[in-house]
Amino acid sequence: MTIFDTGYSAFQYEPVSPLARIWSLARMELGKIFKSKKGLVLFILSVVYVMVLLVLTFLNLGPNSEQFSEIGKQLSPRLSPFTREFYLGYSTDAFGFICFVLLTTIIGVRTIAADKAVNALEIYWTRGISPWGYFLGKWIGSFLLLVVVYVAGPLVVWLYGLLSAPDVTFMQETVKFVPSVILALLIKCAVLSFLAVGFSGLSSSPNIAMFMWLIGILGSRALVTILKGFARRHRGDHPEIVQDGPDWYDALCPWDAMVRIEEHVAGITSVSDYNVWIAWASLGALSVVLLVLLRRNLRTTEVMA
Repeated sequence: MTIFDTGYSAFQYEPVSPLARIWSLARMELGKIFKSKKGLVLFILSVVYVMVLLVLTFLNLGPNSEQFSEIGKQLSPRLSPFTREFYLGYSTDAFGFICFVLLTTIIGVRTIAADKAVNALEIYWTRGISPWGYFLGKWIGSFLLLVVVYVAGPLVVWLYGLLSAPDVTFMQETVKFVPSVILALLIKCAVLSFLAVGFSGLSSSPNIAMFMWLIGILGSRALVTILKGFARRHRGDHPEIVQDGPDWYDALCPWDAMVRIEEHVAGITSVSDYNVWIAWASLGALSVVLLVLLRRNLRTTEVMA
């Protein structure tokens, strides 16, 4: 009697490419935000901002738009869909920073650490997924998650503006800078998602990863504030009338350094006028350190031990 006579069904082997395995990891990572109440609430909160942009776009392009558009431009460039700041505002203001910290803390920075805590890495790596392939899949998933929140929204708003505009004026004025804005947002999502997943790979538990990440982001911001305070006091006895500390201090915080870079790529005059290469150097040095440490922490022998 053969095995097929016992009721077992036949199984046909189908090889799976390494890219397909990596994409499966990325897809699983992307879907995590919709599997928890906290992630779902955070995603809805992010979408609310997009709804506000849609309303502003309607007011600027709909009936009586000329009067509202003039008022908006006088108040702030972020109120007019004809400006770069309108599409980049969510990625650079305080609300976007809070959403970023919560999003990466709840999802991105826990991803590898959670697998380590349950000894899942050795299972992944015996299924034809290399350590760096595994890291790449997690990074792509976290990157796509940030893209959905920070890039898809402004892109949808711009496309809505194209469809609702009464003439081609909106397209002619915005098509010149929207590609650079989208590129700036994509670069930001790629760099910051890499840092979040990198911190996760250095941690043995999700809670430690979250703590390290918050120290890295919030702690560096606090350090910048302290250094600027010392610089003000050093310049005179009246810090309230003395210029703030050196702008390049902002490059010590990954978020602020990335804001400087994305504003440069998008063609926006930044409040921090220090050389953009200082921001690139700061993030590059941090990325190199993470890669060196990850090379050891993601080794097969290290995990098996």
